[in-house]
Amino acid sequence: MRLAAAVRDPRLVYVVVGDGPLREEIERQCRRHGVLRQFRFAGWVPHECVAEYLGLADMVVMPSESEGQCLVHLETQACGRLLIASDTPGAREVVEHGKTGLLFRKDSLEDLVSVAKRALADPSMREAIGRTACIAARRRAIDRTVSGYERPLSGVVRAARTESRH
Repeated sequence: MRLAAAVRDPRLVYVVVGDGPLREEIERQCRRHGVLRQFRFAGWVPHECVAEYLGLADMVVMPSESEGQCLVHLETQACGRLLIASDTPGAREVVEHGKTGLLFRKDSLEDLVSVAKRALADPSMREAIGRTACIAARRRAIDRTVSGYERPLSGVVRAARTESRH
């Protein structure tokens, strides 16, 4: 809601997917900042419906300051949408700034506002990053990811078995 209060663009609609103990506080803060009309609280959404919500978005903002690589990062990219995420180690695993998403300094509302305004003003950039992110997400498909772990782990197991025989 701090982003909505800082940007103040009536064209923007913020859809909050998910639910939890902070929802009432977020709604209260939205009212206090005068931006509640721009927010839609979808509540809990079955996982199979998440892609539909992501498909409606022009951009997805994940402002978490402590979360690791979260599924929403990958899902947003797989849907070809622009991901704007806090510059955390988990986000950097999947976001190449300016190519597969945009990162902002995690402790800086000003940086988030700047990045969001830049994205809002440039639909062609949002689309280009979304396309590149979608291609990158395909490379992270589960079968490729599992086989990527399987090879080195098999080597570790073989080495441990050989060592235990001696």
